[in-house]
Amino acid sequence: MFKPLSLCIVTTLTLFGYTSFAQDSFNIDSKLSWHDQKEKSYSSDGQLLSFENAVFDPMFLGLPTSYHEFRINSDHDQAVFELSGAEFVPVSEKYFSLNQKRILTAQVQIQSRVTKGRNQKFVSLAVLPFRLNPNTGDLERLANYSGNLSLTKTRGAKAARSTVDSSVLGEGTWYKIAVGRDGVYRIDHNLLTDLGIEPSEINKQNINIYGNGGELLPYENWVPRADDLIKNNIFVSGGANETFQQGDFILFYGKGHEKWRLETNDSGPDRFKHINHYYSDSSYYFIRVDDLVPQRIPDVASSSDPQTHLVNKFQDFRVIENDLTNLNKSGRSFYGEHFDINLSYSFTFDIPNVTSDPAVLHMQCAARSNGASSSFEANISGYQLQVVPNPTSSGATANVANIDSDFLTF
Repeated sequence: MFKPLSLCIVTTLTLFGYTSFAQDSFNIDSKLSWHDQKEKSYSSDGQLLSFENAVFDPMFLGLPTSYHEFRINSDHDQAVFELSGAEFVPVSEKYFSLNQKRILTAQVQIQSRVTKGRNQKFVSLAVLPFRLNPNTGDLERLANYSGNLSLTKTRGAKAARSTVDSSVLGEGTWYKIAVGRDGVYRIDHNLLTDLGIEPSEINKQNINIYGNGGELLPYENWVPRADDLIKNNIFVSGGANETFQQGDFILFYGKGHEKWRLETNDSGPDRFKHINHYYSDSSYYFIRVDDLVPQRIPDVASSSDPQTHLVNKFQDFRVIENDLTNLNKSGRSFYGEHFDINLSYSFTFDIPNVTSDPAVLHMQCAARSNGASSSFEANISGYQLQVVPNPTSSGATANVANIDSDFLTF
């Protein structure tokens, strides 16, 4: 399977006999009892590094994680863990896939948060017990660690959220259009006619466009977001003339359903990551043709200052990410082309006006193959990139598939 999207392996941790705490800090003192398990297969020799009560967290690409959770009775909404003591011992690279080694840094990675479920609040702590030695760069694992998990209240008293009394869609005449990607869009006489609008019967000074873009909404309910459609600045040709004539047009900037996010990398170059939309292949904007207050792109006087930069090129992106197969038949992770009977696919990237600057190819693959590794090879412009996901096993707790990815600069 080929698709640049991470496979999510869901791990369930069942805890019994919860005790609720009203305190605002917890002292953590953990000794990790490490052992090897050969019934699972994450590494090339069939060994999985683990320790007693380890949780294999997809956030850390399936690496064993030290996990703590407490039920709390307080109004705290944030948790911070300060590591005060730690003992490290060397660990072999054989236990790590290429992607797993890439996420390791010179610092122990920690995730702490406050969550709520079934009317109960919990504070959780996840510690990734691996690091790269800051002096030698060698891989190390934690033998034991200690620290303090403290709770804070960052957002203060729960404020009344500002909401509109009624949606802008509650009145007026509206038409809906879809956009596929970020860019400037043009609405002309013919498009209005295709939408069922008679251009000669509307006042173009009363046209407005509403929309918020199509990116995924944040999963956290407390993150600010618009609770109604936002009126966009637009350009309408023809000046103060009220009649929408042949040759007149509207320009607006539309945001698509996908997103490219720059991710920093301490051990290499920063990379752009493609964020796909799980639930839609378009974003939508709404045209109102009988609005009372027009909103236009304001005129700005040209600067008399001398130029400081000459821009004659820009970064562009293309992606092949076809949501065709859900390996686990559950969840949001879909993959693309199936390499089974057909072992080869050809793809074309149409990028006009390409410069001679280096390009970067990122390929991510998922494979389900018991006992032996599968390999994927991409050939582009005479260059080759190979990706080899680790083999899977047949145990009840085995991964449905394993993923791997790599970059090629050409």
